[in-house]
Amino acid sequence: MADHMALPDRVLGSAASSAIAAAQGIADVGHTAIATDEAVRRLSEIVCAYAHVGTIGIALWSESREYLQSLPGSFNATPSMAASSQIDADDRQSFAASVALTGIARFTNTPRETLSEVRDWLQAFEIENFLTVPLIADGDCIGVLQLANRPDGFTNEDVGVISPLCGFIAVTISQVLQRITLQRQEALSELIGAMAREVVSGSHLEELSTTLFADFCQAADTSMVVVTFHAGSFPPIIIRRHDLDADTERDFLEASKRPRKSAHTALTRPSRADDAGAFAIHAPIMVGGRAEGTISTLRVPGIPFSSMETKTILRLSNVMALAWATEHYQLQRARNDLMQERQRIADALHDEVAQYLFSGELTLQSMAYDLPPGSSLLPRIDHAQKMITQGQLALRDSIQELAQPVIHDISERLLTAAALVQHQFDIFVEVTVDPEVLASSRTLPAPSSNALVQVAREAMVNAAKHAGPCRITVDLTRQSDEALTLLVVDNGTGYLPDGKPGHGLESLRRNLAAVGGTLSISAGSESGTIYRAVIPVAGGHEPVVAGVDNHASTLSAVEETGRV
Repeated sequence: MADHMALPDRVLGSAASSAIAAAQGIADVGHTAIATDEAVRRLSEIVCAYAHVGTIGIALWSESREYLQSLPGSFNATPSMAASSQIDADDRQSFAASVALTGIARFTNTPRETLSEVRDWLQAFEIENFLTVPLIADGDCIGVLQLANRPDGFTNEDVGVISPLCGFIAVTISQVLQRITLQRQEALSELIGAMAREVVSGSHLEELSTTLFADFCQAADTSMVVVTFHAGSFPPIIIRRHDLDADTERDFLEASKRPRKSAHTALTRPSRADDAGAFAIHAPIMVGGRAEGTISTLRVPGIPFSSMETKTILRLSNVMALAWATEHYQLQRARNDLMQERQRIADALHDEVAQYLFSGELTLQSMAYDLPPGSSLLPRIDHAQKMITQGQLALRDSIQELAQPVIHDISERLLTAAALVQHQFDIFVEVTVDPEVLASSRTLPAPSSNALVQVAREAMVNAAKHAGPCRITVDLTRQSDEALTLLVVDNGTGYLPDGKPGHGLESLRRNLAAVGGTLSISAGSESGTIYRAVIPVAGGHEPVVAGVDNHASTLSAVEETGRV
């Protein structure tokens, strides 16, 4: 190992021409590269040919300057492998940290013997020897360039050879990253604006989840986005950009359910060479000073979101607050419409049907008075009078029930959901609840009730949007002592099994499975689609109820050792 303390002022002869050509190629990368890994790959081709090395890596300071992060494409490694290389600023044994802090280049030809603490990384990146030089742009060290695997080893002369190009490389990387940041900022701003316009124009949460969140994931380079609403007010929105480690996804989903007073970040640092780590932000959805939900974003590899990206996520939480308030208002309006309709029916029964029955009763009494004693018609008239009396009693009970405030059990929630779909899509929905269900539904655990209502809402919306002109029926029955069965049937254009299940259906199945339920979707006997959800009457767990009242949307401390 050796330290280089002084760099030569110039490169002479043919080496100068070679350096000029390399500098021109590096500058072209800065003008034309559209992705970080592309820039690193093209720089690697230029630098490897110029410096006669096998591979290169570039590591830049994180935004907080707490550690150096290898860029995608470094050492021809996979994205997750490159992401696993994070070097703490206070790691004095690290060449990269030492060079970035001091500005003095260093090299070693026996790294696996002298740097045993990073032997796993050296083996994973297949590094036999390396030279590390600082990357300085506008007087600021932004990171380091690492050259590796020179066939005959590194010397002080190699430091002098590569040094003239380091400034060009630093500027090029800065240009590429700045261009990517501006493009990402523009794309994210357009998406946030589009989401806000969708909400203002009357689009519902289900429609936002199927249109713009996938684009947001792509633009923000996130692996997963989850929007969770507390107390089961609306079904969660879950968007996956790619498959994730099961433990990472489970921990992230659990964290997304927790009510929060303010935005919170969590960083899981890589623990080994093939561990990419993870970074998450959980931002509250605040409505009227109360947290009504959480929007959670996960990035794997675990490269923290920039301040610009974080502000965008907080803006997205504000849009979701607007969407929640709009949807809540529409639901409340549907409930009010339902109550008014119930009152109108009760008034009609009282003012019209009850009067007809009373008139019929008087007519029968008059007929009985006019008939002679012992007439064969008197028993039949007496029977008819008793039937009218029973009808009056049943009608009175119905009027009282209709006039009473609605109890928010599952039957009422199904009726409200159906009323909202009817109002939104101008389509007929018929809801039937088995009387045997009513008694048990009032004691049905909230997660179970929420899951059934979410299935009904998703099935009705899907039919209204995709089945064409149709009739929808919703039936909730208790077919045994242990389970409730929800059937949502339409007579539309039919069941289309092709394609991967959407995020909405996956979310429904997970919610049902969490309370011991199942969901099946099949084609109708002649046309349409049948959703069948079966759920145990007993079981389930009460959800955590949001009780926070702080409306701040600022970041709290980073948990570097916590789970995402």
